[in-house]
Amino acid sequence: MALVYLEEAPDDEVLPPEAFAASLWLSRREVKKVTEVKEVIEEALAARSRAGPFAASEVIKRLMDSRLAQSFDMPRLAPRLGDVRTCSSLQECLDLTVDEVHRLAEAFGYDFVTLAATDSLVKAFVAKYVRLYGRVPQASARAYSRFLRYLREGDTDRLMDMGYLIVLARRRAELERLLRRLRDYPYYVAFLYEGGGKARERKGS
Repeated sequence: MALVYLEEAPDDEVLPPEAFAASLWLSRREVKKVTEVKEVIEEALAARSRAGPFAASEVIKRLMDSRLAQSFDMPRLAPRLGDVRTCSSLQECLDLTVDEVHRLAEAFGYDFVTLAATDSLVKAFVAKYVRLYGRVPQASARAYSRFLRYLREGDTDRLMDMGYLIVLARRRAELERLLRRLRDYPYYVAFLYEGGGKARERKGS
């Protein structure tokens, strides 16, 4: 996924929050348009096979009128990102991570919010998220590897292309040192938990 940029930005320049949010929103609109056109074509072809060209035209008109009547307002969200938060336990960090991913995904869409973590943490996160919200979010160990690589390279352009990033990891001196490079980068948040341990579902959570 690549952002729709409002204007050409110099290399390694981080977009301001309003422009970044608008870029995500415009990118989401483009994705939505492609999806809707595909749905219209599929329904029109099905109608044509059942009842002929006139039926297909009627389906296209009805669906396009319906789409045009929909509102797609830009969300007004003040991003609360750009920091590192430590937790006393993995479970606490897991709960906070689920809340943060859901907050951003509801505002900008699931295509533009990614959980980056190791494979075992991704599995624990997805299991909890699906149970609470009935949907599989973007979350992968590959995203975590990419995040670390771009971080080491200082490649903020590619970081921005990943959208809003939520990082879940065990607190380590090396990782904290790397994260300090992002002190001026506002489109991620890292939840770091102390020690080891396995994530467990809380009863009633």
